[in-house]
Amino acid sequence: MSYHSFSLEPKYENTMLSQRFKEIDKLFSTLSGKKIISDSVPPYDILQLKENFYKLIVSVPGYLEKNLEISTQYDQLIIIGKKEITENTNEKKETVEKILHQEIYTGDFSLSFRLNERISVMSATLDQGLLTIYFEYQIPEKQKIQKIQINVK
Repeated sequence: MSYHSFSLEPKYENTMLSQRFKEIDKLFSTLSGKKIISDSVPPYDILQLKENFYKLIVSVPGYLEKNLEISTQYDQLIIIGKKEITENTNEKKETVEKILHQEIYTGDFSLSFRLNERISVMSATLDQGLLTIYFEYQIPEKQKIQKIQINVK
């Protein structure tokens, strides 16, 4: 399971170190023959639509609605993808001797995001391999900007 924090604060990430980790991960995976850790979850984007509205887009090519599960529990958003292996008798099975390069993740995955208590999940859609989840950030009345009228005497 991959765990992330869904925050509306700007993300300050050292991309050089992040890229170095991916390169080291790929090197050890090549040497050991094991799966790359950083490629075991699908990529995602978090976008702000309006002042209090956001969306999370997860790339899930080849997954059907029945293969995906979205749930919330306490302060967690959990997305689970389970790929079904179906045998189509009309297609020939290809035997792969060796994978030379692979970036498209097609296995089972689990993503977990920690949600702020003011973030509520509104809806989710699946369209052309993109799972989109919409959020609303609810600001309490006390924290909203209130203009105070000045009366002249």
